[in-house]
This record gives sequence, structure tokens and C-alpha cells, in this order.
Amino acid sequence: MISSGTPGDQAPVINRNSTGSLSTGPAHRLLLAECSNAESIMRSIVNQSFAAGDSKPSLDESPLKPWIIEMANTLIILRTKTTACGLTVQSGEGILLKRQPSPHPTLIKWSAPLFIRIKSKGAGMLFGSQTRSVFAVCTTRQLEDMLLRGGSGQADAGKTKKPGSRTLRGMEFAMSCGAGFSDRSDMLAVTFGERLDLVSASQTAGPIFGVAFLSGVMELDAEKNAEVYGDVRPMDILNTLAPPAEFQPIYGEMNRIVNRVERLSSVSRASASLERFSTGRDPDSVIVLSDGSTVT
Repeated sequence: MISSGTPGDQAPVINRNSTGSLSTGPAHRLLLAECSNAESIMRSIVNQSFAAGDSKPSLDESPLKPWIIEMANTLIILRTKTTACGLTVQSGEGILLKRQPSPHPTLIKWSAPLFIRIKSKGAGMLFGSQTRSVFAVCTTRQLEDMLLRGGSGQADAGKTKKPGSRTLRGMEFAMSCGAGFSDRSDMLAVTFGERLDLVSASQTAGPIFGVAFLSGVMELDAEKNAEVYGDVRPMDILNTLAPPAEFQPIYGEMNRIVNRVERLSSVSRASASLERFSTGRDPDSVIVLSDGSTVT
């Protein structure tokens, strides 16, 4: 399935048929199933966010504001299941996509999907069962670096982490008796134990009440990645492999969302919006003096 030259000589290549897909083998079926699952997750978040409306939104209505997705370095789309009765078990799986550089802002490119999973356990006074669909955007390389390289920075000093995994720790507080929607930017960030430039939206379903401490890991799904890509390195999956044809529905939806921003506003305007959203500071009110200093 995968052919590659001498390391460093050329990027690994997936052998595809004339349509750009992986024929009809197990890898082809897995990619189709994962694409359908990602579409389902996005649709469930969008529909829940518009639950009070009179009409059902289309998928390209976007689970987050389009200008946020336009600023993405990486995207995470996943679904988790939490079961709790004193002891809590949480598991989930999904994909990570990286926006790739392109010669023009209207030419939008995304990487091949990197398969990831979450596993965690905990204890406390949490009871119930809940599924959570998550769409998260990281606007810097932090998440990519931490996951692929096992973490970096002061928060990792003295810790040993296996490349391809990231420790998750945090409190799970829940009080829900049905479906709900959340656009909390800290939902995944706090569990990494350090600040991330991350924004997320999620849809929950199922009754769950109480509080528990959870500890676990977000890691690469080695089995799925090997089934689709063989022994290609995760870094090459995100940076050099051609995106599979099976994921064109997701790429198309993401590109329609991003182009809604780029047709109407420049990247600098989107950057200003992100700064206002994350810091409360309005860059449009800054006055630049002749010596290069600024006055707000």
C-alpha cells in the first residue's frame, strides 16, 4: 500500500487507483467510515447549536465561527463516551487534520487524517453515561508539537512522555439530563495542564451528574494509522502525504466554511477578530507612533 524511497530522499507515496482512492480494500473502507463519522460529529454539533431554531442548518453552517476555523493550524474531530458509577471510564476516537501551506489564500489544503484516541479513568461522585461530540481548533503548532513529539516547554520539565501521546488530567464536572451544547475554549486545553490557543465546540447526549478526577492519555491510534498508511511516520502523514480522495466530503465542507471568511475579509481582519475573542483587546483601536511604539 505504501511505497517509499530512501529516508530523506522523497516523501512516502500511497499507491492509489485512477480516482485517487485506495481501491476497495480495508483501508478504503476505513477511510470512508471515518469520513462519515467526522461528518456526523460536525452535523450533530451544528444541529444542537441551532436546536431552538425553526429550520435545520446545513453542514457548512460550521460548528465554530468560520473566522476561527480560518485561523486553524490543526483541527480535532472526535467523539467520546463516558460511563460513571463512582468509578469513571472515558474513551473516544477521532481524527486530527492540519492545514497545509498553499500559494494563495483561496487555495485551501488539508492534510491526510491522522487517527487519534482518548483513554482515561477516574474516581469521584460522578454517575451516568454520556457521549460527547467534539470539534476543536488549535491556532498554533502547540497541539501538533505536543502530540507528535511527546510535549515540550516548561510544563514538561522532568516528565517523560512517549512521542505520539499526551497525558490528560483534570476534573470532570457534569450536570446534564439530555442533549446540550458547549463552546468552551478550555474544554480540552485545561486537561493538558498548560495554556493552549485552542477553541472548541461540543454536543453532549445522555444523563450524567456529579464530579470526578480523570487521568488518561490522548494518543495516536497506531492500529488505524498502520492499516491506512503502513509504516509512514505521523509527521509525514500530516505534512507530505497527499490527502485521500475518501475524505473529500470533509475537505469540501471545511473549505466552504473557510472561504466564507476569505471572500469577505482579509487574514488581518480574521487575526484581529481572534485577538479580540481571546484577549478582549481591540487591535483596531491601536495607534502606531512614528518610533514604532503603540498607544491603545
